[in-house]
Amino acid sequence: MVVGHPPPIAIAAGAGDDVIGTDAVRIAAAIDSVASERGVLVLMDLGSALLSSELALELLEDPSTRVRLSSAPFVEGLLAAVVLAAGEAALDDVERGAVAALDAKSSQLAAPVTAEHGQVSATRADAAHDSPDSTADVTLVNRDGLHARPAAAVVTAVAAFDARVSVTNLRTGVGPVPASTPIGLAALAARESDTIRVEAVGRDAQDAVDAVRDLVVGGFGEVPPLRTAAVGFDGGGVGVSPGRVVGRALVLPPPADAPDQHGALPQEDRPAEADRAVAAAAAVASDLRDLAAPLPPAARDILSAVAAMAQDPQLLGAVRSGVIDQGLTSERAVWQAVAEVSARFASAGPLLAARVVDVEAVRDRVIARLTARSTLCPPDEPAPYVLVAHDLAATETALLDPHRCVAIVTRGGGPGSHTAVLARLLSIPAVVAAARAETIPDGAWVLVDGSTGEVVVNPTEKQRAEARPGRR
Repeated sequence: MVVGHPPPIAIAAGAGDDVIGTDAVRIAAAIDSVASERGVLVLMDLGSALLSSELALELLEDPSTRVRLSSAPFVEGLLAAVVLAAGEAALDDVERGAVAALDAKSSQLAAPVTAEHGQVSATRADAAHDSPDSTADVTLVNRDGLHARPAAAVVTAVAAFDARVSVTNLRTGVGPVPASTPIGLAALAARESDTIRVEAVGRDAQDAVDAVRDLVVGGFGEVPPLRTAAVGFDGGGVGVSPGRVVGRALVLPPPADAPDQHGALPQEDRPAEADRAVAAAAAVASDLRDLAAPLPPAARDILSAVAAMAQDPQLLGAVRSGVIDQGLTSERAVWQAVAEVSARFASAGPLLAARVVDVEAVRDRVIARLTARSTLCPPDEPAPYVLVAHDLAATETALLDPHRCVAIVTRGGGPGSHTAVLARLLSIPAVVAAARAETIPDGAWVLVDGSTGEVVVNPTEKQRAEARPGRR
């Protein structure tokens, strides 16, 4: 959810050898490990933590390091501090936001909490006290509304202005809450189609409100304003990345079938087989991180998150159990473990359901490594093409060359999928949830409108003339 570069975090809990308490030397080492010219914020509880932290300041390698010992809450304070620090906020502002992280909750309970050290946070009462210098009502268009990542984007945006900004959910009446706290914004429970009121007081009030309004109208970079096609071939689709192009279809083959399993493996072969599966998963994770390294930050973050799936402890535990306890081959154990995860994701709501294709892409890469098969995607096709597929994973979409892939059409997916997000980042027109995408013949001329969701096979000369050619 972080917008910008994640700040380093160090943990200095415990006193070693399973001893409960704190160690000033450990705390000093942790501060030194994350120190920068911007300073260091230390979150702690009371008792020995406070005493040890104060002593740690005398043990620093560089006594000039700016350190702020804060009374901010651990969970909410850390979350707010990380978001603000990633947005290049000053140390004072980072601490102010961290200390104020509980304001949204406490204000709803009529018990506002304020920061210490003479820094008063913008509570609900504060936000409503002054008449706003600028106001805007704007409707959320991204499917999941003001969830964690968009909230972080708002916090980062308003930090750049000399203004106090607040947000209210007009549907529920909750608010106003300060726009400087991601937890407060998320607590608004503002969802798609909700209208929020953005108010600001201060010298830069108008600019701050405009910045938030631009984020909302742009769908926080997750999805453009959507329209479902009522034209094109029967079924249409949902446009998720704008642009109107014509190109020849390149149809990807359907997903692979489950690996065969002929009898259980002998007991003596199972440990080595389980190790083989874990090693393949580690290699896939390493490959994905390498592929992510040169990509733009947003694409890199998504691909890195998918890489982390390949080494998820629960997933690997299920794979190992399938081999050791059931005698499955590595390939079959990976397939079975991912099937269980996919089923949980699919039943957990639309946000996680959109991630099924990513975890299944990890599955396919691991199995391909185990069987020494090629995982050639994106296609090695030099001529410009419209990529047609059942669905695309983040690992596939992020690697597409927009000079070759001029548009995307998929049968599956949705506006919140990684395919949609990455297509927009890469400026590749895209239509998802196209009911008959898989009936498009390979090599056929296709018109794709990523704004309206229109997909036309064998468009007329007039239609082709109204679209740009399938090349960059």
